[in-house]
Amino acid sequence: MLQHQTQKWVYRGIGVFLFIASVAYALSTKWETFMNFLMPFLYFLIGVGYATSFFGTLINKLTLKDNVLIIRWYSKILKKRVSINDIIEITGDDNFIRIMLTTGKPVILPITMLEPEEIRSVFNFLKEVTAK
Repeated sequence: MLQHQTQKWVYRGIGVFLFIASVAYALSTKWETFMNFLMPFLYFLIGVGYATSFFGTLINKLTLKDNVLIIRWYSKILKKRVSINDIIEITGDDNFIRIMLTTGKPVILPITMLEPEEIRSVFNFLKEVTAK
């Protein structure tokens, strides 16, 4: 799993701050208008989003299970499952890692937001798993 520990703790800190802000706002307000009901609720929902790293969407994860590579990347909504036997080659540049499949379609993973050691670890994991 690739995730900046500092980024994780900053997001969780912002989430805790928003939880506290929602409670403080709810306790200090006069419940006269609709906005006074809406604001603590929105602070709470945004706090949940930050505390959970937006429900795991900011997490990059590559796993191998039963000869299937499972890709969970921040730029993709759903997990992508690729059979190891379907991978032809793995290439990359400064912006993307391309996993070419036997069907001719590439799986493109953006890497511009990753640190150099994380990029190397992704390449090493993919080379080790696929032996290509």
